[in-house]
Amino acid sequence: CICKFDKQYTKMRYTIVIAIISFIFLGCSKDKFSSVPKITYLSANSTTIVKNSLLQMKLSFTDAEGDLQDTIYIQKVVPNCIGGLRTLYYTVPNFPTIKNSKGEFIITLANGNVQGFANLNLNPTCSGINDSCFFRFAVQDKAKNKSDTIVSEQIVFLAN
Repeated sequence: CICKFDKQYTKMRYTIVIAIISFIFLGCSKDKFSSVPKITYLSANSTTIVKNSLLQMKLSFTDAEGDLQDTIYIQKVVPNCIGGLRTLYYTVPNFPTIKNSKGEFIITLANGNVQGFANLNLNPTCSGINDSCFFRFAVQDKAKNKSDTIVSEQIVFLAN
């Protein structure tokens, strides 16, 4: 009788383990795309940007409807500088609209005079000192759904 109980207990234990593993796989296979666009900060080409050079930051995005073709919101925040806040709004370039869109944005900004980047010049705002800053990003799709705001790591724009 004890052996019979052990066999039943072992079968029940395996059934419970299989059920738990099944729930984990079902939970992981949920659709990761939503109507509200999602963005993630991935990286920057450097955390120290010398004068007259470019900063490139990479973001990834997902969007269920594929209508992420409205606005990118970029804000440079310099905590130790009065007037060090700069906000930029840019239209997302056109790309093919497909359901469950997934991709990357590369945001390119300048520190100083770089040809072709006059409107994207975010040189230090406090005279003569370096800007230790971070960036905030958000996106809005055509249906006016807004993503969460994400933040970069600290980046230093050198004054000289």
